[in-house]
Amino acid sequence: ARRCLLSGGDDYELLFSATPARREVIQEMARRLALPLHRIGSLTGDTGVLLLRESDGTLHPGAAAGYDHFG
Repeated sequence: ARRCLLSGGDDYELLFSATPARREVIQEMARRLALPLHRIGSLTGDTGVLLLRESDGTLHPGAAAGYDHFG
């Protein structure tokens, strides 16, 4: 079930990254535009995707992948 939730179906959300120093500016812009933005992760120097299990704070590899638009 988790694999289907994480990689199945169509997704039409935009993702972007920004430096933590710009967080307050981005939050203010979102408030002004009534645009719901959600922080969903962090970029690191590592490769791959790790999923955070909020219940216990452990990290797990993201085994499934979505559609490869560039393949």
